[in-house]
Amino acid sequence: MPQLVEFPYLGGASHPADALIKVCRGMSEEGEPRRAFKARLREAKLWDKQLIASTFRFLRIVDGPTIRHSEVTKAIADTEDRIQAENVMADRMWQANPLLMKAVFDQLSENMQSKDDVFKFLGSFAYRGVHISRPHYDSWMTLSLELKILRPVGIGLAVGERGEHYVERIHAMDIDDFLEDDEPEPELAVVAVEDDDDAAPASMVAVDTAAVAAVVELAPPERPQCDLPSPLGRGRPVSVSRFAGAEVFDDDVLEETTTRLQQWWAEQTAEPLSWSGADFGFSAETWMEGAEEALYRVAVAAALAFRLVPASHAQTRAAFETLDSAGVLRDLYYGTAPETLPSGVDSRALMLASLVARRCAESPDLAMNLEKQAKAADVFAALETALGRGFFRMELFWIMAVLEEIGALRLSDLADYTVMPTRTVRDALFRWGFIASPYAHDAAGLTRAAAAATRAAGQARPPGDALSWFVMAAGCAYDCAHRKQCDLPCRERTE
Repeated sequence: MPQLVEFPYLGGASHPADALIKVCRGMSEEGEPRRAFKARLREAKLWDKQLIASTFRFLRIVDGPTIRHSEVTKAIADTEDRIQAENVMADRMWQANPLLMKAVFDQLSENMQSKDDVFKFLGSFAYRGVHISRPHYDSWMTLSLELKILRPVGIGLAVGERGEHYVERIHAMDIDDFLEDDEPEPELAVVAVEDDDDAAPASMVAVDTAAVAAVVELAPPERPQCDLPSPLGRGRPVSVSRFAGAEVFDDDVLEETTTRLQQWWAEQTAEPLSWSGADFGFSAETWMEGAEEALYRVAVAAALAFRLVPASHAQTRAAFETLDSAGVLRDLYYGTAPETLPSGVDSRALMLASLVARRCAESPDLAMNLEKQAKAADVFAALETALGRGFFRMELFWIMAVLEEIGALRLSDLADYTVMPTRTVRDALFRWGFIASPYAHDAAGLTRAAAAATRAAGQARPPGDALSWFVMAAGCAYDCAHRKQCDLPCRERTE
């Protein structure tokens, strides 16, 4: 059984479980155009262009030009009444992540706890499952309460009427056995979808801090020009028959790509594409002088590097140095209002630094906790729990890379968390068969892509730069003009 940590976007629906059931029952047996399905989700207040993928994943719906029933939606649609439909929905909650439900039930069996207390446990190192972000936890909790899996008791929680049906299964569940046999749900098929315009009219868009913290994948500016020689035509073409039709290519085929990339990269001298900690003045001494404040400063630098786009490297460094030299970063870290602001301060940089300070204040011992971890996966989970939650995504990998650079982290599996799995990198990994889908809608999906990027780069250093330069020099792209003559193992050659 899996550990799904993506739960439906519930938007402004007053009774989201009922709304989801209604949407499933309204689906056509023959399928319906995506636009019509989207309109019904909008009507139910369950649509958000950036977050709807979690709803599709939970309901096992393949997103494409035509939306068709999945086994989940069909089971809900075939029920005779509301109670049966809620039972099916509750069963989906159990099947999606039984370890999560067991952990919550076990916590509530010991004493009365609020949902915030339960979330703190799920984000701690005592919880052995995949960590869930706060927005998805809130969705899980909302559905659990509406489906009566749980029930409110004052400000606390208890097992609900429908939840009693799972108590026996939860008691019989052995966590060690579960983790040993645990496998994620199969990836949904990848179907090309036209990105129709879902944006609100400009007059309706409000500008506030929520817009800054929105889950938007940004990346440091990449150089548009590449004068490096093409890596193509340097070996015999890999036969299409060796990889055609495979979701993930065989190991020997993937090794072909890695070998070619390493050999090509060893001959190149290219400017760095990615930021380093040294760009912002971070060093081992910075961490030694005060780890908690140093982690805050690294997080601020990450926010500026990834969210001041299209600012140049020089502009981003200047924004950080202006806040730092004027003492603004120190004031924000210690929770005091700056007496004066330097002239020319970037308002976006100030807002981002303030948001990061707030997140760090909520986890005052974060750096100390990171140093205690024996696995990079646990470090990443702690960072995602503290700083993620709809704010940081790609930045978390950069923070991990900087902590490795300055010697704050020395872990055997760290390499799998220090490559930024940008959309450019994920698209290339998908075309080359290292991953089954270029989409990554949460931290778990991004970590899988980062690990695949590390594997693809092999011994090439830095791996992120090697991958990005290779893509640009080879002209890799969807529907690329040279796919018929390309010698790399690539999905484009099967079209």
